[in-house]
Amino acid sequence: MPQITANGITLNYQFDGPEDQPVLLFSNSLASNLHMWDPQVPAVAGDFRVLRYDSRGHGGSDAPAADYTIDQLADDALALLDALEIEKVFYCGLSKGGMVGQKLASRNPDRLHAAVLCATSSYMGPPDLWQGRIDTARAEGMGGGGGGFGGLGGGGAGGPAYKDATELLYEQDGKSHELAGAFCGHGTSP
Repeated sequence: MPQITANGITLNYQFDGPEDQPVLLFSNSLASNLHMWDPQVPAVAGDFRVLRYDSRGHGGSDAPAADYTIDQLADDALALLDALEIEKVFYCGLSKGGMVGQKLASRNPDRLHAAVLCATSSYMGPPDLWQGRIDTARAEGMGGGGGGFGGLGGGGAGGPAYKDATELLYEQDGKSHELAGAFCGHGTSP
């Protein structure tokens, strides 16, 4: 898996799809990795150059011993784009990835064509809510297909939350390009 230095850390990333298509950046949820998007990639990789990465502290990316902020995670995403010489992307983030997308859209709207923010919030919630999730991830790790946080995360693809997300994005009307269609009419075929 390729890695690159960005914002002072090493980030794990993967490209899928044709190099001549616009880039779609997928950002993972808490306690997951870039493989959480495995079910979605085949449906969009013909219309987009899909870029997935492991957020700081996740998967194969560096995990410096410190607390991380959404600002810092957004800086990481921008630094990744800069290091890969990508000026502008379509963006899709789930949960924590959606929070990162909100930060990018508010601070750097010129870097996004459009954003899809799934199962996310603009409010982080009380620290005790997140501390429990952090403790679970530290104790049990971030691997496994079923997800560690009530079906919202997990290192592998195919758990219940991923199947539901796939159904929502791709099976609502029997088409395989629902996500692509959400990106402001980017040329897709039914």
